[in-house]
Amino acid sequence: MPYHIKGLKTFTGMEGGGFEFTLHEGKNKIAVVCNDATGGPVRFSWIDTPARLEFDKFIKQQYPNIFEADGMWAGRQVDVRVNVDKMIKLCSRKIMYIKSDGLYTITYDKSKSLQVYAALLLQKYGVGNVTLVNLLSIDEKREVIGKHIESEMDELPA
Repeated sequence: MPYHIKGLKTFTGMEGGGFEFTLHEGKNKIAVVCNDATGGPVRFSWIDTPARLEFDKFIKQQYPNIFEADGMWAGRQVDVRVNVDKMIKLCSRKIMYIKSDGLYTITYDKSKSLQVYAALLLQKYGVGNVTLVNLLSIDEKREVIGKHIESEMDELPA
């Protein structure tokens, strides 16, 4: 995806959950995005005007004919990030692995190393058929879990 968020802050406002983050295209910061949780639309404060036009094209491709689709996209990014962060925290208490049909957790017996769990999972499911999330770097965890969550969200009815 050409766009990503950084510096996410979430909070509770008068009308539910709010958020603020910076929107980036590659390494370039192009906007500050805010839902102040007062019932109004998500606000984009653009830093880079030409990038706004490209972002608008991107949003129209993702969500054709949907009013305030940019806010919908922003909310989805926040949902994914919040859930990814929760899943990463879960890795400190559980063994987490991904197979083609889903994400799974099992109880973590700390007397065994992660390599023992990796060997058991590879033996059970085969090389290339399972990913032990706990062994990944934080960036790899974000990517792998994020893709899984996004694919789950794509399967939800619109």
